[in-house]
Amino acid sequence: MGGVRLRALREEDDLAVFLGYRSDPLVARYQGWGPMDEAKARAFLREHGAKADLDSAGHWLQLAIADVATDALLGDLGVWLSHDRSEAELGITLAPAMQGRGIGRSAMRAACAMLFADPAVTRIHANADARNAPCRRMLVAAGFREIGTADVYVKEEACVEHRYIVERGLTAPTSEGEIA
Repeated sequence: MGGVRLRALREEDDLAVFLGYRSDPLVARYQGWGPMDEAKARAFLREHGAKADLDSAGHWLQLAIADVATDALLGDLGVWLSHDRSEAELGITLAPAMQGRGIGRSAMRAACAMLFADPAVTRIHANADARNAPCRRMLVAAGFREIGTADVYVKEEACVEHRYIVERGLTAPTSEGEIA
């Protein structure tokens, strides 16, 4: 597989793949969202595909992670910017067949490069459930460092969440992808 690119989600082009992984309970296990049916998936793609720019601080923006050569959807990446744009948070979801292939690392690096292109952004956060060791390894490989843990409830289940950060000038992940 070649590189990845971040682009707007597209309802018709992305629906089948998006619905496939977003309706998988194993994919949803460590996420804040639950499995989706087709109607919810369509509505999500329509809403988030229409607002695929970083101008809206204080709200989550969802971007497609696509294969750079084929434009096929591989997963999606959530981006949240603070109101003053100084901090961002990233969340990632990959289709099961795409996991463990370096795609998550490449997408996170591309997202960091995109965010750090804005001079206001100084810090980017990400979190991972303690039981999700592959995600935790991916965050470190993408240039994040662990800064602690927190006891949280996700879907009414107690868990430990590992907290990660990358800061401008201290660790600068290189982009391995494109942004469209």
